[in-house]
Amino acid sequence: MGKTVLQIGNAAASACGLPQQTTLNGNTNQNAVRILQSVKDAAGRDVFRGQDWVSLQIEHTFATTGATSYDEIPSDFDRLINGTLWDRTNERPLVGPVTAQQWQRYESGLDGLTGLTLLFRIASGYFLGTTHIDKVIKIYPTTSTGQTIAFEYISNEYVLDIAGAKKDAVDADTDTFLFDDDLVEVAATWRLLRNLGMTYADERIEFETLMDERSSNDGGAGSLSMQLRSTWQIRDPNVPDTGYGA
Repeated sequence: MGKTVLQIGNAAASACGLPQQTTLNGNTNQNAVRILQSVKDAAGRDVFRGQDWVSLQIEHTFATTGATSYDEIPSDFDRLINGTLWDRTNERPLVGPVTAQQWQRYESGLDGLTGLTLLFRIASGYFLGTTHIDKVIKIYPTTSTGQTIAFEYISNEYVLDIAGAKKDAVDADTDTFLFDDDLVEVAATWRLLRNLGMTYADERIEFETLMDERSSNDGGAGSLSMQLRSTWQIRDPNVPDTGYGA
């Protein structure tokens, strides 16, 4: 089990010469308020935003219905992992996300698509019936019914409560994090020093160095290739999608 918010906060406080706290959440003591805010900012702004951590990567699939817009953005969605949207039925990646300008060019009929290629766009503020949907996935051209679309995204639920349930914010001293707590601790230290009006350049460099190390090792790395095309793509780019070998 990782370090709790209270443990991380007290470690940062010790590094900054502040007294240890018995509680942080709900504590109105000015030191406690500063410590807690530093931990929250370190986790949410520095560590969570700094890397697509493997522990936060989630896969989502849905079936097409012949519509152009799909309310298939999960409730814990924070950001899309680029290059992961695939049409599994036809074993093809979707192209995108395209820009608003590109989307309108296709929607207007000026450009068209033939074959199996699909474009996608993440659109916000879209009204689906009478319900306001913050984000939807739009697909062009309209697909047939029953195609399986899959993608991966980063979940915004990076906090664990004492029972192991995931959530998107710190609200208890016993909360832990789904990523490296050492990173949160060193980030909280430089943030707390800055909040106290003290020098923090060395501590920030320590965080950035540790961040580079932990993020580069988080999911491993593929082998570099001198070939002109990616080695993970099995198909030859000169082979047609269909109709060969008949």
